[in-house]
Amino acid sequence: MKKAPGARGQARVTPTRASALLFFLALWRLAPGAFSQAVDPNSTPATPGASSYIAPGALFAAGHAAIINALGRIDAAQGSPTWCLLVNGTSTACAAGAATWGGIVGTLANQTDLAAALTAKLNASGFTQAAAAALWTGSGCGNGANALLVGGTCGAIGGGGSATWGGIGGTLANQTDLAAALTAKLNASSFTQAAAAALWTGSGCGTGTNALLVNGNCGASGGGSAVMASQLLDFAVTVTSIAVETMCASCSSTTPGILYVGVVPFIATVPVTVGISGTVTSGTVYWYLSSLQVLTAGHNSAATLTGSAGIAVATGVTGFPVDSVPLWVSTFAANNWDSTNEGTMDKRPFLGRTVIAVGPGMASSSDPSTGVQTLSTDPLTSARFFTGSGAPSGNCTAGRDFYTSAVPHLYWCSAANTWTLVI
Repeated sequence: MKKAPGARGQARVTPTRASALLFFLALWRLAPGAFSQAVDPNSTPATPGASSYIAPGALFAAGHAAIINALGRIDAAQGSPTWCLLVNGTSTACAAGAATWGGIVGTLANQTDLAAALTAKLNASGFTQAAAAALWTGSGCGNGANALLVGGTCGAIGGGGSATWGGIGGTLANQTDLAAALTAKLNASSFTQAAAAALWTGSGCGTGTNALLVNGNCGASGGGSAVMASQLLDFAVTVTSIAVETMCASCSSTTPGILYVGVVPFIATVPVTVGISGTVTSGTVYWYLSSLQVLTAGHNSAATLTGSAGIAVATGVTGFPVDSVPLWVSTFAANNWDSTNEGTMDKRPFLGRTVIAVGPGMASSSDPSTGVQTLSTDPLTSARFFTGSGAPSGNCTAGRDFYTSAVPHLYWCSAANTWTLVI
């Protein structure tokens, strides 16, 4: 070495000499024959696997992984090209699980299992109405009236959507409307004799000899729940709106209304209605069964009454026809039906009557105080016959009365109170 002027014995080391020194120091750390070929410490290291890659020799010193040149680059390494060099100078297989989220580098597609999973997903930008419609069409639902149910089957839209009985999950209490409806129900196990008795006591019936009737009233027990005939619903009339009344609202094929004319029954299996319209006025309506067994509503007002199927409307009626079966009397004011009053409106016989129509020479009269109907011959058209031992002397009606005596003789009334001998 040359000494610089004034250096007083200090050696000057150039960069080239420093690199060489480091190189030979590295050789000193390795056993002889550690390399299979020489390495230039100033050269650019090749990547493992390339044709210029310098592999370490067979006698590479134990416990030492690599030779690092002066530039801090690896010139040679012990172990597999995919191993990791540790900071303590050794090499080993890279430990599994060393990767952490946020610290992974490289190409995502190289992780084939994850790339395949991502490929199976639908991009959010691709989930459009058209894509959703394709799900329906592809399921075989066929048309817009059907829907793809969550069970994977196809069902009709409407009636509550895709939920089906037996396929509803979750907690029943979360369906608050249904839970409230169930809460309002009485458990079958709770409906005991004691609970039923409480209904009677709470209704104000008071004693064990009374019963709660189906109409909500309290009545004496025994003989059925209907205490009064007015409680029966057969051919009863109710106000269903201000302009509509209904007769026999509870009539059906299983609960018909039945009344008899003589031995002939009339059976009602459907309710009938009468509505008011037209001229605004007041009036009275007579509900009856005619002698021809036609349910009829008769009135004598300027309003227009319209009946449903099963009932006829008659005008000019001021009372029940003598050959009819009276049922009900309704009143209305300003084309609005008056409230029902069974005491004055209910005219139902219980529940039938025999209608007698008089023939020629006969007359019928009814006592309004007793309701007794009397039949007799018509004094204006039917002959009357009298008998006696001698000539007649009593009053007679001309052209109608006859008299026979014991002789015998026949007299007839030729003029008022005048008897004339015929033979």
